[in-house]
Amino acid sequence: MRDGKIAGMACLDGDWLAQLYVHPDHQSHNVGYALFETARHERPKGFQFWTFQANKRARRFYEKLGCEPVEFTDGSRKRGTHARCALCLQGRQAAAATPVAQHPEFLSDEGRS
Repeated sequence: MRDGKIAGMACLDGDWLAQLYVHPDHQSHNVGYALFETARHERPKGFQFWTFQANKRARRFYEKLGCEPVEFTDGSRKRGTHARCALCLQGRQAAAATPVAQHPEFLSDEGRS
């Protein structure tokens, strides 16, 4: 939450990151990073998720965090969907997460050493 409003959300379903959304007003303010790191901490063995191939910003973000593309689709599996890319975060990259509550970017002034 930022300014009393929900800035974003993430939903894990087994070993899938089913949803990760950041409101446009809060993008580029580390909200997505915080949500992703929380998912990484909750699933230390890794997880998978989909993103749209055309969403280059999201793909750069995920790949920068250690995710690797594992499957590409042309959108024909589901009616009305666009080409997608499955990404995966596994093993060591997932286990290396810093719990968000301990990450310096998210500590309050009182929690900083």
